[in-house]
This record gives sequence, C-alpha cells and structure tokens, in this order.
Amino acid sequence: MNREILIKRVQSIARDIRILSKAVENMDVTNIPLVLENYRDFSAEGAQRAEWVAIRLRHLVYMLPFTSKQDYLPQAADTMGIKIEQREGLYEITLPGLMPRRKSTRGTEFLIDPLMAVLERFVRERFGVKVRSVELNVSQRCSGMLASMTDIDEAEKAGQAGVRFALEGETGIMVSFVRRRDGKPYGLDFVPVDVNQVCNQEKKVPISWIGENGNDIKEEYVDYVLPLIQGNSALPMKDGAPDYLYRKVKFYD
Repeated sequence: MNREILIKRVQSIARDIRILSKAVENMDVTNIPLVLENYRDFSAEGAQRAEWVAIRLRHLVYMLPFTSKQDYLPQAADTMGIKIEQREGLYEITLPGLMPRRKSTRGTEFLIDPLMAVLERFVRERFGVKVRSVELNVSQRCSGMLASMTDIDEAEKAGQAGVRFALEGETGIMVSFVRRRDGKPYGLDFVPVDVNQVCNQEKKVPISWIGENGNDIKEEYVDYVLPLIQGNSALPMKDGAPDYLYRKVKFYD
C-alpha cells in the first residue's frame, strides 16, 4: 500500500467529517418553523456528505491487502439494513431510507454497491448457482465486438512490451500507456510502472473537459478519445455469432 496516498485520503476524509459535523451543528441551532427551507438544505447536505464519507471510508478499506469487496460489502449491507424476503410469491427488497431531494448523484454508490452484494448473495444461496454481480460501467465497451483496430494494435504492443520487460528482469510492474505529447499524429510509449502506484487507483475525466452545464463534453475530450476508436476490425463470425477461439486443455497421465 502506498503510504503517501493513504495519508492524503485519510486527511481528505477528515476534512469531510468536519464539514459534516458543522452541517449537523447548523441543524441543531436552526429554528425549524421559521427557516424550514434552510433546515431542508442543511439536512440534505448532511445526508449527502455522510454518504460520501461512507463511500470513501469503504474504498479506504478496500486498499487494505486483507479486505476485499466480496467480504466487506455484505457486512455493509447488513449494517445498512438491506435485505431480501419472499412474501406471497413476491420478492421484497428492503432499502434504507433515502433523501427526498438529491442535488448530486455522487452518493448512489453508497446504496448500489451493498445492494449488488445482497442480490448476489441471495441468488447464490437461493438457487445454488455460481453468480457474480457486475455494475454497468465498463461492460458497455469491454466486448470484443466493439474493439477498434487501435485497441487491438495497442493490446498486441502492450503484450510485446510486457514480455520484453520480463526478459530484462523487471518484476512487480505493469505496462503503462503514455501518450506522446509532441502533437499529432497520435502515438504511445509503453513503459513499466510500479504496480503499487496503479492498484486501486483511478484516472478521472478532467472537469475541464465537461461542459459548463454538466451535460455535455468539450472538444478537448473529443480530441483525446477520437484516436482510440479508429479502424474497424474484421471479426470472425459463425452462424451470426462471434467465432471465438478456445484453448483445448489436454491432461496426460
């Protein structure tokens, strides 16, 4: 675990907790009958801030080497009171109370992650089948049917770079794609990066690439992603479906 990253996250969470504490203090001293609108704003802000703190603490737990989402999320769901029951042929899902008004969708992860864990556990125990819950995020783009020639070429080059790094004695690393900053045409360099600097990290879309109204993208985003979707690959098909390659495993005595 990267100690510097851990300390920064803890400090950031501590700041959010102080802001949450201030919001609760404002609720405590507010004259509800006279300033109902302010009280509603204070309570909504406090609830959103509390959910955000819970999400970030949950992610902090994931950074620990001995904790996984599969183990922790069912416990979080039980603490939140999420449960599934069968009543008169119907399945009833009990969820914690949600705010009547929400200005931000940031807190949805507070509920969705534990809910997915409960649904996964219920299906596994109720029907006795192997199951895995997957949130709708990267799945829209991860199908081989949607791969561009850029995807395929870069995947092949990344594999070649990985083999080269291994032969050179590198270990504990992963292949990183570094976009060249010398203008056009588009190009990448494949460099080794310490895996500890990558695990459990995320690279977010810069806010400056999002339109002022928050509902559209700017040309900077288009310029970044356009080279990534260039070229169409010829997919092998059979009877209208992708003809995937399968590895045949042989066992010998």
